[in-house]
Amino acid sequence: MSVITIFPADDGGCKFYRNVQPVERYATITGDAIGLCEHDGSMPNPATWGKLQKEHDVKFVLISRVFSNEGRNYWERFKRLFPDVKIYMDWDDLLWKPHSTSSFKPDAGCLKNLDIVAGLADRLICSTTPLAESLWHRYKKRAVVLPNMIDE
Repeated sequence: MSVITIFPADDGGCKFYRNVQPVERYATITGDAIGLCEHDGSMPNPATWGKLQKEHDVKFVLISRVFSNEGRNYWERFKRLFPDVKIYMDWDDLLWKPHSTSSFKPDAGCLKNLDIVAGLADRLICSTTPLAESLWHRYKKRAVVLPNMIDE
């Protein structure tokens, strides 16, 4: 059995609609297990990842936005140590160009970290076709469109 690990950026809609719900559906279909690393918790260290790799077949990790230097450093190191584990990065907003009424105002450092981690990602996932097109223009990577999963 493989394990998919989710690293949500927040506890709001991003975590539920963009991370947990789609991965739970994937797990139901495939029989794979899910590991959840809370956004405010500590990230697994390399020894823990090594142990997980020996015990389980970790196929990929699903991450959201990464703005901090610590987060960028973590994923750069992860990619060097575990090149066979795919990093899937989920997007549901145009983070480098927020709407003028948004309270979110990223600085140059945040955007640099975001761009570096997006460059490490093996796959980009986003919520809409226009966002996929914007990701292509910025990163020259095709994004898979996964609409928000709302269980009626």
